[in-house]
Amino acid sequence: MKKIDNNEPANLPTIVTPEKALADRGRAAISDIGAELRKPKLGAPSTRTPEVDDEILERLIGGESLLSITYDDRMPSWQTVNNWRLKDATFNESVKLGMAIGQHVLVDVMQDIARGGRFSTGSIERDKLLIQTIANVASKRNRTDFGDKLQVDQRVINYTVNAKESDW
Repeated sequence: MKKIDNNEPANLPTIVTPEKALADRGRAAISDIGAELRKPKLGAPSTRTPEVDDEILERLIGGESLLSITYDDRMPSWQTVNNWRLKDATFNESVKLGMAIGQHVLVDVMQDIARGGRFSTGSIERDKLLIQTIANVASKRNRTDFGDKLQVDQRVINYTVNAKESDW
């Protein structure tokens, strides 16, 4: 018979709540995304040319995300493009402007989807998700044009108090 030592930790199973499991998966997913983005992209151009800059900007203006552009094997990696942005303020401003214009294009696409047009997937649930996602992203990335507006009502009320100096 084994003697029980109260100083040894009990070999009880660890209880993992669904919230903890979800949080752990979320942290792992974010870590995995970061690792994937930092991977070198073999065979991708890393030399910056006016043609590469122009294609990146044209595709941003068309509503494509920078990340999806960098998935293209003909394009540099996400990290390379962002390094160019850090080193060249003019290019960075052009990228920001391209992204802002692209948000307007995506809002037009969103309206087309809602009408069941060319960009509709044919699935009502999928189209709803696309519309919600585009609206949400547009409102966050271009608050000036698509963000929620805060309405502030201000009224000035003047009061006149008639009091004797002795009442102070």
